[in-house]
Amino acid sequence: EHQVLKDFQTVLDCTGLTGEVGPLRFYPTTTVEDLAKKLPEVDLNGDYVVIHPPSRWLFKEWLPEHWTKVADTIAKEFDCRIVFSCGPDAREREMVAAIRKAFGGEHATTDGQFNIDGFGRLLGGAKMFLGVDTVAMHLAAAMQTRIVALFGPSSEWSWHPWKCRHELVLGDCECKRTRKFVCDKSKPYPCMSGIGPDAVLTAARKLNGSTPGAHPSLLQLHD
Repeated sequence: EHQVLKDFQTVLDCTGLTGEVGPLRFYPTTTVEDLAKKLPEVDLNGDYVVIHPPSRWLFKEWLPEHWTKVADTIAKEFDCRIVFSCGPDAREREMVAAIRKAFGGEHATTDGQFNIDGFGRLLGGAKMFLGVDTVAMHLAAAMQTRIVALFGPSSEWSWHPWKCRHELVLGDCECKRTRKFVCDKSKPYPCMSGIGPDAVLTAARKLNGSTPGAHPSLLQLHD
């Protein structure tokens, strides 16, 4: 079962309460004006896509050169700005900086300067979120942002985005079936590096065409 269901049922069993599990919800208090001060180059009420390449666990990450191709293609095909996000950790910031360098700094970045509340507000106005299995992915789900999530060693049946529109791109991982992981954890697992950019782009295109009409703007989410 999904981890949300497990946790929800644990609370019911311990308290004697009853209920039905709903979607995750997050209600940021950061204003659009606050975000604009940190991302003045991005129209926060326009079309932008958030891409979150890093993970706390290196073996969950995807290859930077793949993110470069995906970001460039999506920006052109979807006619939108790309906002790369990362945490404040120096390694994460350096990773995103290296990816952006391939574009001459054309795409924007949070540069690890957003707290959870501000990042939630940013995700709430995004046309789409792309990333690996991270807290950022789950926060995007809580903001009901459309998600393309890459899974290799993670158990997607337990950790996929909960009750929001999403597409999963799965790397073939023999170890996941036995839960005996033998690969080098200091770099992306082969099941992650084996995912090609075309598979991620196919998922993004499918998701982009799944729900016609404008996505919620930050102003609409202000309340």
